[in-house]
Amino acid sequence: FFVPDLDEEQEGTDFFSIVRPFGEDVVVLEVPAGSANPSQTSAGDASRRTVDQDRRGMDIDEPIIDAWMTILWRRMGGRLVPPQPMYMSQGYGGQLGSFNRAPGHGLLLQPINLATEHHYAGTARVEGTIYYMDSLSRGVNSIPAIAKHYLRTLYGPNKPVIFMGIQQQSTGSNTCALHVLARLTQFALGPSGSDPELVVFDESRMRLYVFEQLDSDTVNLFPAAVGDLPDLRRSDHSQFRT
Repeated sequence: FFVPDLDEEQEGTDFFSIVRPFGEDVVVLEVPAGSANPSQTSAGDASRRTVDQDRRGMDIDEPIIDAWMTILWRRMGGRLVPPQPMYMSQGYGGQLGSFNRAPGHGLLLQPINLATEHHYAGTARVEGTIYYMDSLSRGVNSIPAIAKHYLRTLYGPNKPVIFMGIQQQSTGSNTCALHVLARLTQFALGPSGSDPELVVFDESRMRLYVFEQLDSDTVNLFPAAVGDLPDLRRSDHSQFRT
């Protein structure tokens, strides 16, 4: 299984290195660290371009998702199954990717790259119950086949999954990855007895909040919305199978 390791910030660069073993190889993901000195290297330039794009409202880049989940895993210690890196669910050359099979127990929080849908969703396993969350969902009968594929590779075939009725993202906001991170973080760090499904996040603050947290090498609960909130009744917890 993949055990994330977030190295210390490298002097003279503007990124963290997330080192992840993959077979006999090692994959290094470069993630911006705002407090570092500017780098003159092409890697540093590419890293800055990624952050500039993400801050301007484009899709969140996968290394940003990996960085958040890695820091969350470290904060949770042994209470969280190590999240698998996003490239596992990316696929190449028209072939779908594949997660490693999850261990049979433990809190599991996993973002999923639905590449064929140009979208991100997420899954959680809490006390043996599997959940699926999607901020652009049309209902349990419209779950993309690629999502079921990755749930099946992660949990095994024919497993019951609860479809969560969660806050939906604003049209054209490019915040699907942010909603996934917010919801998974709520599962991990939310107050005891609270319902992660019913929290309404302040979508307007999500993007900047992620970078503020990563710049501080920490993760906390996303800001909740205030004022007039959408009427999010608890879903009927419709089920489907992997």
